[in-house]
Amino acid sequence: MIAGVALILAFQLVYGVLKLSGHALIIGLPLPFISYGGSHLLIEYGALGLLLGVYRRKDLMPGSSASFGKKF
Repeated sequence: MIAGVALILAFQLVYGVLKLSGHALIIGLPLPFISYGGSHLLIEYGALGLLLGVYRRKDLMPGSSASFGKKF
């Protein structure tokens, strides 16, 4: 799930750069975090919050090297 969210945001960013440089067709896909509509921004900030939440708690995941020897 996290890889999918990161891939969507990365695709939008790369596609936006390609549009601006003239190497891709211009369609209605906005740049990440730069949008006209509030719902698109709300979804992107929610996805970013999901990514940051997983990143902050990666040491609590079972099997990760950072959690070895930790007591809960």
